[in-house]
Amino acid sequence: MSFSTLLFLIVLSSPEPESRPYFRTPSIDASGRLIAFSYAGDIYVVSARGGEARAVVTHPAYDSHPRLSPDGRRVAFTSRRTGNGDVYVADLEDGTVTRLTYHEWKDTTEGWSPDG
Repeated sequence: MSFSTLLFLIVLSSPEPESRPYFRTPSIDASGRLIAFSYAGDIYVVSARGGEARAVVTHPAYDSHPRLSPDGRRVAFTSRRTGNGDVYVADLEDGTVTRLTYHEWKDTTEGWSPDG
């Protein structure tokens, strides 16, 4: 069997791209308890032990780059809801979202200071 035939058979037997979830930009909190990630432009959290992920931020605009706070109670993220991208923070308990940056250029969430 030639290499191209083998490659063709592997691709043919792979699930359709739509059936495979694509999780992006994951981060874990300082305690190692929670993982935040973006999926389909929304922000989710899940226990580091596994289980069902829950949506924290859902919005028609594209949200990405979630970063959990050192205390694990909030998640900062980048959102395109106001244009190129600004940084927002969502409270994991009540879902309150607060905008942090007001800049015409894209601001991307990179992390938290140790004191939150």
